[in-house]
Amino acid sequence: MVTENDSRVIDPNLPSTADRIRLGAFFGNLLLNWYSQPGHSNANDDRVAYQEWILRQSEDLLGDVPRCFLELWNRSKG
Repeated sequence: MVTENDSRVIDPNLPSTADRIRLGAFFGNLLLNWYSQPGHSNANDDRVAYQEWILRQSEDLLGDVPRCFLELWNRSKG
């Protein structure tokens, strides 16, 4: 999350962090970013279009990850 005067980073990476936790952190960061957008709005940009883009990324993540996991799981069994 970045403004002209401030930058904030959430870095949950630990040496023992599993991939599913990283995906959860990524999803959480998308939601935090979506939630913070009204604070970055101004008279010329209400940030609604960007919020919609963020939600589409969340939907893609939630749709693609389980599908890909199941494809790989089924492939490894046969």
